[in-house]
Amino acid sequence: MLNAMHIQLWATIDRLAAHYNLSVSGLARKAGLDPTIFNRSKRIRSDGKLHWPSTESVARIIDATGISPEQAFGFFCGVDVHDLIERCAVKRSLDQLRPNRQWLVDITVLSPHHLCIVEVTDDALSPFYCRGDSLLCTLTDQIDNGQTVLLQNRAGRFQTGRLKEQSTRTVTLWTAERGGTFEQLQTSEIAWMIRILWVRPALPRHQAGGETS
Repeated sequence: MLNAMHIQLWATIDRLAAHYNLSVSGLARKAGLDPTIFNRSKRIRSDGKLHWPSTESVARIIDATGISPEQAFGFFCGVDVHDLIERCAVKRSLDQLRPNRQWLVDITVLSPHHLCIVEVTDDALSPFYCRGDSLLCTLTDQIDNGQTVLLQNRAGRFQTGRLKEQSTRTVTLWTAERGGTFEQLQTSEIAWMIRILWVRPALPRHQAGGETS
């Protein structure tokens, strides 16, 4: 798993550089970094361990190129996110989702890639997500530890968090509720759980067409 993510992350940096007709050294210079920082020779350490680009260096190349969060996600996945959403994702508002798996079955029939845009219509997912956010979710991918999920229990309550661990009987999430804590849930209490791939934040009110002060 880590090896695949390592390859994908470095491939993203390669694609980003190529998109701007730059070498990886040129991309590093554009971001004000050491020009050798992204060299292929530095991606595996001398002891054989994986070398990962720092979050700061990734943030700096994103800032230097001026790409949007959607474009950054697209480079990471090797897809055009907007095109993917328009062609493949089925939209549902949060208040349309029910504590059973039938709606998941319906989506997989409608979407060839089993993608769904969940539009947050209330404060049920606060403080992680707010009203107006759109969540791009995948319904069929295996969910691994460390990934962000959206779930609904059999009583109808929504919950989101980062998956810490799971077994046949329990699911443990890190959640921002109550200042950040781990919460263990019984799988028998969970109606469904899906992986959140990407989030489009709600537009500020004046951009969304609301009144301006």
